[in-house]
Amino acid sequence: MADQKGLSALPKKMRFLFDPKYWEKAMKKLIKIVEKVNSSQTGHSINVDALNKRDFSFLARFRYNVELFVDLIVALRWASSCKFIKDEEKIAKAVERVKIQQKRRIQRMEASELMDDLGHCDKWATGIYYYEYYDHLGIAWMHAGRWGQDYVPPFVYDFSKRQIYTPPIHRVAKSQNVTLALYDDVKFMANRLDQVNADAVFGLTLAQVNLAAVLSSPNIKFLFEDELNRIDETELLCDNSRVYVVDKLLRKKNYSMASLIQVLTRPEIWMGKISWRKGILQPVFTSNPDLTIMKVISSIFSGTPQAYESDYCLRQLVNDDCEISDSCADMLIRNDDSRGYPLAHRLLYVKTALAVNCKENPRRNLSNLIEDYCKEIFKNLIDLENFNFPSISQDLAMEQIVLCGMEGYLEFINGHYADLITSWRNQYGCYSALNFNQRKGKVRYKKSTNPMDYGCDSHASGVAAATLSLLIRGYVENYSSPTHEINDYN
Repeated sequence: MADQKGLSALPKKMRFLFDPKYWEKAMKKLIKIVEKVNSSQTGHSINVDALNKRDFSFLARFRYNVELFVDLIVALRWASSCKFIKDEEKIAKAVERVKIQQKRRIQRMEASELMDDLGHCDKWATGIYYYEYYDHLGIAWMHAGRWGQDYVPPFVYDFSKRQIYTPPIHRVAKSQNVTLALYDDVKFMANRLDQVNADAVFGLTLAQVNLAAVLSSPNIKFLFEDELNRIDETELLCDNSRVYVVDKLLRKKNYSMASLIQVLTRPEIWMGKISWRKGILQPVFTSNPDLTIMKVISSIFSGTPQAYESDYCLRQLVNDDCEISDSCADMLIRNDDSRGYPLAHRLLYVKTALAVNCKENPRRNLSNLIEDYCKEIFKNLIDLENFNFPSISQDLAMEQIVLCGMEGYLEFINGHYADLITSWRNQYGCYSALNFNQRKGKVRYKKSTNPMDYGCDSHASGVAAATLSLLIRGYVENYSSPTHEINDYN
């Protein structure tokens, strides 16, 4: 967590994202508001007239997460209307049945059995979840029409203890949303491999590596079976697509990037343990009141290396016995206000040199550069979000998240960014560097991207696959108990 000085330097609308104490107070306030709504009216609608100006002012802070807040209100509204909640004997029997019949950490009974035993709330089926860690019973809402899709509600409210719980796996993620978004994106590319270029296949390589790490983690026992199957299928799609596209690219005559592609798309060089940590990056940030949208857009390609120099230095790593030349070593610390893609490409160069075990240039210690890069990258990422990710910065943001996230910085790996990235895909599951709602007029694109069907492009779709897979990996590898808060997947 950022220190108080660091938190106060953040824009107010972003501050709550980094402060667990804020969420602790906010949840208590939420409960009071929900109980006010519940006591004001019966039936399925919410009586907003029961809320005052202070309530609305408080709720406005949740504009980044309105959908989940509505889920919370609906969940508590319907759960509190169920008459059987106070029937302790029936609830105790239900818990025993759950313990006996189910073996999962999150125990579930079929809706039909519950309605036979406990009744139901109007047109809504009710799910009972017993949490072995908490040793308490929570009442959760479930729309009858969604039960068959293995849907798990995002919130459970225990009225006897006046506490709200989140089913552990749904800290990921809304994990159903993230794994599904990843599958749809990879499937979209797998069905159009002739439109997939070198950048996209690099993203698929990283996705394959991250998913392989997930499948080998002992924490996969906390995932639902359908999620495991989806992750397993996605990892196989990544592997098959990677092999096909690399072979296609290497068959091209006089392909200048051939040697680089052969190296970058080898999954084994990217496999390795990630040392996760949090709190290193945040305290350095200060808000810039003079920042304008034009300055933010200009930062996207600010400084060096530009594309030609970046490609030259990367090719040099694989063509010259993996030696770092003085000119490329100097590029890494050139003082030219490098931000956006150029700064991300400096980090990519360092990561590649370390991945293939290059002999370090005696003038530069590569590992020491990474933290400084990611501090600046995180500042840039926050600036981009403050201006609603203008121009092609959605693509840039995903690249920043995956490059620094794979260095273990948990500031980049949380539910907030999972929400953002899953919301950026279109109805076909793919991604574009430019917001689908923006006009595609005079915009500078990355030269390495390739257009795909339905307005998507290969670079954005590839980097999205890498980023979504890393978000899943970050959750799974850091999960230790339902009260473990290292990841903010709430």
